[in-house]
Order: sequence, then structure tokens, then C-alpha cells
Amino acid sequence: MITIQEITKLVGLARIKLTENEKEKLQGDMGAILDYFKKLQELDFEDGKEKIETEENLNVNKLRDDELGTVPCELSEILLKQTPERENGYIKVKKIL
Repeated sequence: MITIQEITKLVGLARIKLTENEKEKLQGDMGAILDYFKKLQELDFEDGKEKIETEENLNVNKLRDDELGTVPCELSEILLKQTPERENGYIKVKKIL
């Protein structure tokens, strides 16, 4: 656990002003963070097979496969016919850079 004296020193180094209540809250928050790091240090990653089951790593992003282009639809054709210039199925615009 981190002490109030250590919190006071950190606050001084960071050049911020905190009330005693804020220092006590920060002490609790920093203590929780340091306790979590202690838990991580207990894990054995030497063989590369350690797996931590937490809520964070159970939510895996699922990405769709990339596909080339899009299938033109009737609306696209109508919009393209209304543009002054088009090229290869796209609206042609002036270069701005």
C-alpha cells in the first residue's frame, strides 16, 4: 500500500495541489493500481502459454473480411447519370491539392 507521505511527494513532483480528501482518494486509487500490478507479476509467462481470463480479453473485436469494390445498385446509376463528369463508375471531381 502506498502511504500518504508518498502521495504528498508525488503530488509535489507533479506540481499539483490536492486537498487531504483528494490525497486519501488518490491513495486508494494508486493502491488498487499497484495491487493489480502485483497480481500481474505473479503470473508465469516464461512458456508463453499463460492465459488470463478477464472481462477485457473476452470481448474480442470481430472484423469482416475485406471485399473489393461495391456492387453498383440502381440508385448509384441514377446518381452517376446526374453528375457532370464521371470516370470508371465514379464521380470525377477537380483536384484540390
